[in-house]
Amino acid sequence: NKHQSVITYEEIDEAYYKTVMKGSKKKSRNEEMQHKELVAWHESGHALCAKLLTDMEIPKVTIVPSTTGAAGVTFITPRKMGMYSKQDLLNNIKIRYAGRAAEYLLLGDEELLTTGASNDIEQATAHIREMITTYGMHPRFGMLSLKELNVNAEAMILEEASKLAKLLYEETVQLLADEKETLEQIAKALIEKETLDEDEIDKIIAEYSSLERVS
Repeated sequence: NKHQSVITYEEIDEAYYKTVMKGSKKKSRNEEMQHKELVAWHESGHALCAKLLTDMEIPKVTIVPSTTGAAGVTFITPRKMGMYSKQDLLNNIKIRYAGRAAEYLLLGDEELLTTGASNDIEQATAHIREMITTYGMHPRFGMLSLKELNVNAEAMILEEASKLAKLLYEETVQLLADEKETLEQIAKALIEKETLDEDEIDKIIAEYSSLERVS
């Protein structure tokens, strides 16, 4: 803005986005809509799973791209800090997997799934490893900190981590499949408005969900 004496953060953000996008192949209108729909389902998966499994707050869900490269963001705020139960950790992993699970329910084909869940998978994997190696929360290893043992248990850790990840992902897919209409309605609202606040999400869930919410 030529009439301003300083450069605002909004202008920096806009300039960064234009620079990043400059020279990239322009998407067709159809490709843009497909991408927007996929991101909307992905973020709706995170939001719905968090709402159904926990009492965590979700101040905002958006499919507006950020300058960090994220196609969308679901903001989740825990109501408690400090120690977490095993169930808390399992639910957190499911929330991470819910974006990919929602993509699958939209596309119906594992071969069409995208790389959008890479950060979610990384964080879920960290939770699973900590449950097995540090927190004594796995039946095969019991009350042991594997970090303290002078043994090579990596193969066994990988085997058990893989089993747990597969089970939790399947349970997440089933949870969202049972609530597919709710998931779809949140995604439709996101496509239309691009950003939803918690009250808007709660209203959709109250209207369409058949499950009793965690309170």
